[in-house]
Amino acid sequence: TSEKWIINAEQGTGLYAQSWATRIEFPKDFIRENWSEGKQITSLYYARGVWVVILSKGSLYESQTWATRRDFDQELIRQKWEEGYTLTEVAYGQGAWAFVFSKRDHERSQIYQLSEDFPEAFIQSQWDQGFFINNITYGAGKWFVCMEKISASNHSYIKSRNYPKDWVEEKLTSDFKITDLTFGNGYWVAVATRTKSYTNALY
Repeated sequence: TSEKWIINAEQGTGLYAQSWATRIEFPKDFIRENWSEGKQITSLYYARGVWVVILSKGSLYESQTWATRRDFDQELIRQKWEEGYTLTEVAYGQGAWAFVFSKRDHERSQIYQLSEDFPEAFIQSQWDQGFFINNITYGAGKWFVCMEKISASNHSYIKSRNYPKDWVEEKLTSDFKITDLTFGNGYWVAVATRTKSYTNALY
């Protein structure tokens, strides 16, 4: 496992009034309390024996739901898509998958893959169709990647045995934002997207 905690902080995201917590058990009570204050889940991870969750105001999510499953639940994802939700966070910890689904003011087409090998070919093929990485994580011996159709002027990722500090710094100084960062199966994976909505990133 990685011995590093990496924190990515940015200005200009529209998010504010954030709350965060680390819990050994899945933080359902903390999520419920912050939902009651009008906040929504904007980040969910599992690392080094704890769940890490961040909730924020200003996410533009109209409503949100979450679920945990011992096995990866394709039917749950399909059901939530049919209900108008999009998959916004996925994490794996303590032998369970955690899914967060959010409703937005407009639907976005999504596609995903779960595979033992890193999904490099899948990512490239979906880029060609206008899909970009929304979430990537590793759990139960498999890589999960979810991609969705968004407007992005540029999009790239790196997979590295060592934390890709130079790559991240180069992207942050080139009008990119780091949209996902994960560690799994001995690799760091960082995703960078160039948009016009985010400024002044640091980590």
